[in-house]
Amino acid sequence: MRYQNFFLSIGSLLLLGAVSACGKGAVDVGNVGAGGTGPKPVADDGTRGTPLIALGERNRGGGQCAAPMVAWQPVRRLSRLEYNNAVRDLFKDDTHPGDGFVAEEKVAGFNSNSKSTLSGLAAEQYLNAALDVAERVSSTVSAVTGCASETDKTCIKGWLTSTARKAFRGTFADEEKKQLLADYDALASSDAKAALQLGVGAILTSANFLYTLESGAGSGGVVPLTSGEIAGRLALTLWRSVPDDALLVAADAGKLDNAAGVQEQARRLLQDRKADAALADFAQQWLNVERPPAGKDANSFPTFTPTLGNAMVEETRRFFLEVARNDSGSFTELLTANYTFANKEVGAFYGATGGGDDFVRTPLPASRRGVLTHASVLANAAHALQTSPVLRGKLVREQLLCDPVAPPPPGTNTNVPPVAGKSDEELFDEHSKGSCANCHRYMDPIGKGFARFDAIGAYKEGAAAMGFIEKPELTELPDDISGTFDGPVALAQKLATSKQAQQCYAVQTMRWALAREERTADACSFEEMWRAFDASGLNLREALVAVVGTPAFRFRAAAQGGQSCQ
Repeated sequence: MRYQNFFLSIGSLLLLGAVSACGKGAVDVGNVGAGGTGPKPVADDGTRGTPLIALGERNRGGGQCAAPMVAWQPVRRLSRLEYNNAVRDLFKDDTHPGDGFVAEEKVAGFNSNSKSTLSGLAAEQYLNAALDVAERVSSTVSAVTGCASETDKTCIKGWLTSTARKAFRGTFADEEKKQLLADYDALASSDAKAALQLGVGAILTSANFLYTLESGAGSGGVVPLTSGEIAGRLALTLWRSVPDDALLVAADAGKLDNAAGVQEQARRLLQDRKADAALADFAQQWLNVERPPAGKDANSFPTFTPTLGNAMVEETRRFFLEVARNDSGSFTELLTANYTFANKEVGAFYGATGGGDDFVRTPLPASRRGVLTHASVLANAAHALQTSPVLRGKLVREQLLCDPVAPPPPGTNTNVPPVAGKSDEELFDEHSKGSCANCHRYMDPIGKGFARFDAIGAYKEGAAAMGFIEKPELTELPDDISGTFDGPVALAQKLATSKQAQQCYAVQTMRWALAREERTADACSFEEMWRAFDASGLNLREALVAVVGTPAFRFRAAAQGGQSCQ
């Protein structure tokens, strides 16, 4: 294309400019809180997870939650899912250009691009994707823009303006609008098609699209987000995409200026099928089933195929969506449901007869209840040949109880190869002795409760099971979860009624929605979210509605000089 070199150069400047600004501290990125005299930052005492809710309860009782307290929100780049969804909604492009992008790093257990710097490879991928999308838009102008052709400059400029505001998630400054249209006009006089491509490419390579840049309304230590920024956060969280027209209209009308208005829009967004991608994104990351189980030993498990592995993950996805979308869908149902959604492959794996290509509501056998006994969860928390009490215990401990276990020392061999004459139980017990015992005692007793499920999540009776005859025990935990349990179904019942497990789900939801680690300043917001979630009967949909009403979602805190946002 004639303008390709020019486009690449301005894209590179935009990307590198954003990263350079981050290096100076988040105040420079959006002038957040500069020159104000708002509340001073709350000292971080290291409180994390469910204890943060208890701290919030104490703060509220002492009157410390009257004014908003919010931890610093780092700038982050879009995830691959968010990029794909935005391109789909902005340009009617379902090619998933973000699939090949550099993977995100995990922050607080969930995908986030808030710590890694922009690599040369990532910048090149953004630029190439923008060029490809621009080409496709220019080949289907009428269908994408609603304009008769690329030569209808007035229509195209109007479309670019509205598209840019959505792409920039509700915020589109006048000077940025003038620059976008000026660049378009400069090229449109000689090549209208190239000008359209340039406009699309400029939007997709703008720091305002690729980064979450929020300034807030006013100055001070803690400031409310603008209505446009709230609209952007809502769409990014609940759709993993950009705002629609109705959300921007609500923002312009001042309907997002209070918690009730934000929550009203949240319920509308959650009713839309576009919310499915966001809900599934949370569930798959939370349960560590982002990818299908793989690498299983073909000789030991000849019936396990990539098709079955994909179906296992889809089962968990469909089941979570059903519970999260149901008016009565609760955390309790998530862990104890006697049904799932299975196609013929998963159904046969569970011992059900019939079924077809579609995923339909299917009764579970007595050996399975809820997501913890889904084959996707069990197989991903296992090795190629063996089950793993360590991985399964770690999953429950960290994802369901928010009680992290220290990682093994560097260089530790975490594989437990089979040894002739020794049972798996003996091998794992031996592996967890000595210096490893202190950490394994938090995981292995839980994981042993899943012994009847093999490395691909199949249920084994009697001698075919791994062993571990004695009932495993949950230790070092509150009374409502401690004690012995007889298998994962009994464990799920204990977790479903445990306040720690219920609060952990609230914490995990907040972590995912905010895309950052929690801090002491978030205590009041976490406690507020938990109270609303508890009052709703642990309703999964209301958990998300509760999140967006908190100060942590609707306000931002000024960063201190020298902090890095990337």
